[in-house]
Amino acid sequence: MTRVTVTLAGTGAVRQKLLRRAAKANQALATELAASADVVRQTAQAHLDDHTRAPVSRSGRLRNSLAVVRSPDGLIANIGTLLSYGAHLEFGTRNMPSYPWLAPALWLHTTAIKTRLRSAVARAMGARRG
Repeated sequence: MTRVTVTLAGTGAVRQKLLRRAAKANQALATELAASADVVRQTAQAHLDDHTRAPVSRSGRLRNSLAVVRSPDGLIANIGTLLSYGAHLEFGTRNMPSYPWLAPALWLHTTAIKTRLRSAVARAMGARRG
């Protein structure tokens, strides 16, 4: 019986390069996600201030309570409020119809966010356009 052994040399260097690029991609994603989350938060605040649509933030409490909370690695961003009536307005209750203010802010920017995230990863990974 004949046995063939193949050894690939230089895989350590390739692995290190891939790890560095992955770290750059994660950092680029975190940066773009932070910027995108802030744009969505600002748009939601504008929706609450828009007097041509319901709900209007009369006291400004809900508007001012909106915050972005990011995960330690920056790859998750939660946008919201701790005020319970924010959810009541967004989703409605048994006695009140919904007046979405946060979801429309996200929908408005979804395509642009996806494009920004894809571009950031491509730049970080060193993609070249032909």
